[in-house]
Amino acid sequence: MTHKGQDTNGSRAVGAGVTIVVNDAIRKMFADLVVNGKGGQQNLSKAITAQLATGDTCLHFTAEEFRRVVRYATAYGDGTFQRRLQVIIVQWAAQNFDSLVK
Repeated sequence: MTHKGQDTNGSRAVGAGVTIVVNDAIRKMFADLVVNGKGGQQNLSKAITAQLATGDTCLHFTAEEFRRVVRYATAYGDGTFQRRLQVIIVQWAAQNFDSLVK
């Protein structure tokens, strides 16, 4: 499914951010996630989970939010949370591959 203004590859700019078409892997990774606490990682997890709960086929991030996704996925060790975020980044890269390698 494409959204208004969306490229055929599934990703589009949203203002100063990005939109990523959610695949089954992303949806499953966040489906049963229980988030406790109030830190940065927890807030990001809650935001992603809330977006997925709407049933939208896309995740929408401002540029700053997506920077946080990348930072948490790469700078804080190698845990389950980081792997979830890495899947989101890989999905974004796959959807934008042609424009990234020009």
